[in-house]
Amino acid sequence: MKKLDKKIRLLGINYDSHIFVIFRLILSILLFLYLLLSLRLGYIVAPLMTLIFYSLSEYILIDLPIKRRSVSLERDALDYIPALLLNLKNGKSVKTSIKNSSKVVKNELSNEFSKVINNLKIGFSLEEGLEDLSERIPNLYIQNMILDLKENNRDGDKIVDSLEWQLNSLKDNYNQEIISIKKMMPIKLCLLCIVFLAVMIFLIYYIAS
Repeated sequence: MKKLDKKIRLLGINYDSHIFVIFRLILSILLFLYLLLSLRLGYIVAPLMTLIFYSLSEYILIDLPIKRRSVSLERDALDYIPALLLNLKNGKSVKTSIKNSSKVVKNELSNEFSKVINNLKIGFSLEEGLEDLSERIPNLYIQNMILDLKENNRDGDKIVDSLEWQLNSLKDNYNQEIISIKKMMPIKLCLLCIVFLAVMIFLIYYIAS
């Protein structure tokens, strides 16, 4: 359950993982009963389809959105991190750099960093706010940048070079992700067509029989 809680946080939302587990279980039971009662071969199809649904629901509803959010945040970081770096190079503190960058750049990542500043108003330290931010970010490169910011705030370490290196690595990874997505598009379309045809053939066979 703790692992599921962490995954849900990486989606950028805040709800109890028990709700998801109960919701998935209820849907699985309803799907099982529907298939069992509506299909002539329901006693075979129902357990199989219910097992598939139960196994894949977490992947489809949580894991895939986390992956999409990671790529989206990478794209946002290409706008936000350069603004943050510019402030740090000009001698601004981490707190001021986050404030200024979040005013200039408006996207999902800047909103996440703005929450760090908002948390300061309710008693969080900057390090606690950055730690909380890290737990909401599913992207390893951005997490490493947040770690650099925490070290700078705690120890006063110079982090500009490290952030620039992380940013360059993120750019390379993002470009590779986009290329990979484009390469996989024809395969995904082909698989979708195969699944669609399989469903149509099954329905035709079921209706005809």
